[in-house]
This record gives sequence, structure tokens and C-alpha cells, in this order.
Amino acid sequence: MMQHQHLIACRECDLLNVTKPYSPEDISRCSRCGSLLHSSKINSIDRTLALVIAGLMFFLIACCYPLLNLKVVGAETTNKMITGVIDLYHYGLKDCSLMVFMMTIIVPFIKLAMLLYILLSLKLNINVPGRLFIFRMYHTLDVWGMLDVYMLAIIVAMVKLVDFATVSTGIGLYAFIVLIVISLSASATLDHHLIWEKLEESR
Repeated sequence: MMQHQHLIACRECDLLNVTKPYSPEDISRCSRCGSLLHSSKINSIDRTLALVIAGLMFFLIACCYPLLNLKVVGAETTNKMITGVIDLYHYGLKDCSLMVFMMTIIVPFIKLAMLLYILLSLKLNINVPGRLFIFRMYHTLDVWGMLDVYMLAIIVAMVKLVDFATVSTGIGLYAFIVLIVISLSASATLDHHLIWEKLEESR
């Protein structure tokens, strides 16, 4: 019986390597340049699933509660994640507002929802449709979620506004910071090789 070959392309020299089937202690290196191809992560599905669920909770908090509270000459305003998008639209920057809306709200939410769909189905051992396509789309969208860039913009805005307004942080900002940490942690704990292996086995 012919055994299925597991192929991984080296990111450094682009050599297509034949690797052994997945194992919990699996560490693979390129046969040409010695670069690390894959290193297994302990309890990846459970840890990433827990982070994704927590990320969705903090995402909702960050969207619903104010990021910043501004007080200028007695007038007080609150700013949420959607506020900047609406202001850009009202100023006539429709393309820019759409881009900010997509990169800071839509794409991060879709990424978390995709991971929840895939990981929950694997955890419960339910063969739901479209998982391979969704995981491919997740890889495509992975570079487009720019929460860290949005956080940098918030810091710059706080530095600029503190000269003529009283700026205080809201619950949404703390939730947003936690969301960034959770998103980075989920990316670090996700074992892509393991997910592909399980998705291929379920076909």
C-alpha cells in the first residue's frame, strides 16, 4: 500500500521536503539548509480554542464600550472603535473609512470566527463542511488584521489630544489591549501542521 507523503516547502530556500506524519514531539528541519520547518505545539487545539473564545468576548467588549473619553471646555465625548470609521466617512474619506472598518473590525472578527468554527469542529469531532476552504482563507486574511496598527494610532491620538483636552481611558481600550495579546497568543499556539493533518484525515 502506498503511504501518503507529507510535503513542506522551506521558507528559507524553497526546497520541498518530505516529512514524517505528525507526532506530538515532531520537529522538522530542511534537508538542504537546516532551517526549522515545523515544531509541534503542546495541546494546540485546546489552548487555541480557549484563546479564541476569550478573544471573541473581549472583541465584543472593545466594540461596545468607549476606548477614550475626551473632555474639552466642559464638553465630554466618548470614542468607540466605530467612531473613527464614522468620522472618516462624514469627512468624505469613504475609501479610508471602509479600509479602517475592514482591517480593525471585520477581518479580526472573521479570523476569530473562522478559528472557532474549525477548532470547535475538531474538538467535538464533527465533520462540518467547508473547513479546508475556511482554513485557507484564514491564512489569506491573517496578514490583514491590523489591531496593532490601530493601537498605535490610538496612542498617537492620545499624545496629540492631551495638550488641549482631558483624556481618560475607557473599558473598551483595556479590552482592546487584551484582545491584541490574545490574538498574538492564539497565533503562537496554533499548530498549523496539526490542523492540516486532521483536516486531511477527515476528508
